Amino acid sequence: VRRAEDQRDLCHRIMAAAVAAEAVAPRYSHMLSPLELRCGITLANRVIMGSMHTGLEEAHNGSLHKMAAFYEARAKGGCGLIVTGGIAPSREGWVSPFAAKLTTKAEVEPHR
Repeated sequence: VRRAEDQRDLCHRIMAAAVAAEAVAPRYSHMLSPLELRCGITLANRVIMGSMHTGLEEAHNGSLHKMAAFYEARAKGGCGLIVTGGIAPSREGWVSPFAAKLTTKAEVEPHR
């Protein structure tokens, strides 16, 4: 839980830095404004967390709960869009044999 709190604090610091940058560099003033995507979804802001492999993707010993907490902390921290990573959408995209993937209903179910 402490790590999730640290990560939430990091997101808050990033957002605070963006607010400070808005005052210093007006050309970035749009960073904290909403962004409507072509698909009809509106993001709260333009702060994006890129994809990364956290090592929590494989569902051993409750790691899916840890992974959910990891992303929840960032969402609560104010990221407008979080791109998740580390789980292959197909066998061709596997990080390694037997790594996490979402290609069957059985593989998807634990993530609900």
